[in-house]
Amino acid sequence: DMQGYVIKIMNASSALISNDPFLDGYTQQNKIFKQQAWTEVKRDYNCDIQVVAYPDEAPWGTDRINWINNQAQAGTAQADFYIISSNWLFEFAQAGSAHDVTDYYAKWGKNAMQISEKASATYKKRLYALSTGIDEGKNYVDIGLFYNYGWVKKLNVKSPAEIFNEGNWTYSTFTQWVNSVQALLGAGEFALTGHPYYYWLGMTNAAGVKLADVNSVKNNIMTVRPREATTLLRSLAVAGSFDLTGSWEETTGSFHDGKAVMSTGSWWFIHDTGRWPIDMWGAGNTEYGYVPFPRPDDVSLDATRLSETGTTLYMAASQRDSAHKPGMTYEDVYRAMNDTFLRTAKYYQNDPSYDAEGLKRTAAESKLDDPASVECVMFFTASNVFYDAVHGFYRSIASSPMPANLRNIVFSGNDYDAEMDADMVAYDSLFIAVFAS
Repeated sequence: DMQGYVIKIMNASSALISNDPFLDGYTQQNKIFKQQAWTEVKRDYNCDIQVVAYPDEAPWGTDRINWINNQAQAGTAQADFYIISSNWLFEFAQAGSAHDVTDYYAKWGKNAMQISEKASATYKKRLYALSTGIDEGKNYVDIGLFYNYGWVKKLNVKSPAEIFNEGNWTYSTFTQWVNSVQALLGAGEFALTGHPYYYWLGMTNAAGVKLADVNSVKNNIMTVRPREATTLLRSLAVAGSFDLTGSWEETTGSFHDGKAVMSTGSWWFIHDTGRWPIDMWGAGNTEYGYVPFPRPDDVSLDATRLSETGTTLYMAASQRDSAHKPGMTYEDVYRAMNDTFLRTAKYYQNDPSYDAEGLKRTAAESKLDDPASVECVMFFTASNVFYDAVHGFYRSIASSPMPANLRNIVFSGNDYDAEMDADMVAYDSLFIAVFAS
């Protein structure tokens, strides 16, 4: 009996519809089942659940981090669960603003936490966030290679996704494909663009290697596979197949302008009006394709991997004691909210119409125009995806020294060891401070 306590979840005002199933804008397929779960939990635990917005003085980024920490330091945390970027977690744990839920999860979690989500919610081997449950229909693609499918067809070259599905998307085939495409292009046009950092990360992961392995707390940046990736990328840059002005390709660049066939990017960019809109290359002429990063020739398709490098978390807040009802505990709050996710999953999966694979396929088809790309998305499940903390202990990717290093190595031809050695001590120290026990 939580005595009518109001469990508060705090998120950006524009994102409340991602959490509250009773809002009109909530469009996830589990809506009616989540509504049922919330209604039952509120009744069974004698509590309420509210999703509230961060105040205006806590916008995304540093201001939000500081605001949450300041509230905790004053002993007046404003929510039980803050929706945060996993890259910020270590700062909250270090400041004492996050509440350790390791024992609660062991007791009530029923092991219902995605491996990568759990890894990104962990600081010094302790867990600080709520499990949102196992999603069998989850699309694991985030950072990847995206291409102008209409242009690929016009060039009459084979779809990269087809090559992947046939098991042949290796470094050598990738190199051949890129250079053959470049030979068909005009002046000022490129087969590749995007940021070397994303290529380096994705190609190393495709080799089955994590650049920053949180399980062993091992940094693999100076090992063979990352070096191999940069050697290949440098050869493409020298050949003139890689746009040397390429960067993140979020809102500007040669991919945007229809001057590059393939680019790195994030899944959510596709059809986003502020990134890659549905008519980016003209109404009726915009078609998107996706293919995973290539793997080394000596790595089998079964051994290739995709990584998750971060996510949003329901971080459990500390310093809520003053808001608790007499006799209430943090465990009570965790147990109730955890139960909403367990019940939602149970009811949804028991529904006769539930088809996790079908939902995943339909969602992919809504974004991609190359049918072969949809099969690439379907290839990745929880069994061949891992968490790579390569930038998981920086506030943002741009805060890491690695992106600048990779541009210097790939675009300018700088020595790999010289570039990386300059930052390894500081990088290692921060990595170990966050993830070692």
